[in-house]
Amino acid sequence: MTMSNNQFSIHDAAQASGLTPSVIRVWEERYGWPSPKRHRNGYRAFAAHEIDELKRAAALVKGGMPIGKLIIDGFPKWPEDEVHVAPKHYDLAFTTSLPTRPGRTADDLRAIVLEGLKQAHGGRVLEAVQRACIELRPSDELTVVLAPALIGITELNQHDRVLNHEREVRQAVATRCRQLRSRMPTKGREVLIAPGRETDTDFTALVVSALAARGINARQSERAEANLIASENVPSPGERTHIHITALPCEGCVPLVHILDTKQAAHELLQLPVSPALAS
Repeated sequence: MTMSNNQFSIHDAAQASGLTPSVIRVWEERYGWPSPKRHRNGYRAFAAHEIDELKRAAALVKGGMPIGKLIIDGFPKWPEDEVHVAPKHYDLAFTTSLPTRPGRTADDLRAIVLEGLKQAHGGRVLEAVQRACIELRPSDELTVVLAPALIGITELNQHDRVLNHEREVRQAVATRCRQLRSRMPTKGREVLIAPGRETDTDFTALVVSALAARGINARQSERAEANLIASENVPSPGERTHIHITALPCEGCVPLVHILDTKQAAHELLQLPVSPALAS
């Protein structure tokens, strides 16, 4: 039976992948994968991306790959992803230092995000994004999961490392940010934010929701009418006709962490002090 909120039962997963429910259970018990979320009644709830991964795994196993060589340390190691895997212990210095929220659930979800980023395992990051909307308060989702996910991708990309399923992670974060923005009460003058480039649309959704979480009436706009620009990567001097909010600190820009910092009064955020460059 198909579950709600884009979650699927083990029977749905089995039918879609061509496996049997018993095989999926054995893989989970013996190899630690798949690891779907469970409802309070114990039933497994598979996300769409987890079913896609089961399809890939089933095809490889049917093609002759031993499951024990495919699932290592509880994660599938896709043959085509080998050249993109980041070092297992790569240090995401800035992302790791981002503020979080107290509590066991917040700690667990932040750990999943960081682990997924460091291992270039986008499926783990997607898992945290999907769990966060159920297990965290909306204001905490941004700080604990959504912002670290996009900022971490930026930090990986700066070091020429690629997160698998990056497009899916970006889309999931942006979609959730837009959902959160629509539910957040704001007041005051409208602040218009435009993406610096076409590739900055997802990051712009994050910036808009982060400002709205602080009570600021922000929305995305075209560049011609924008008050601020959201730039995931460092903008060139020629682009800086507006103040830029960036994922990582850069000279003359405002890092998103400034907006996430609840120690600073909301009315001071729009003064937007600029940041020195991130130390190399």
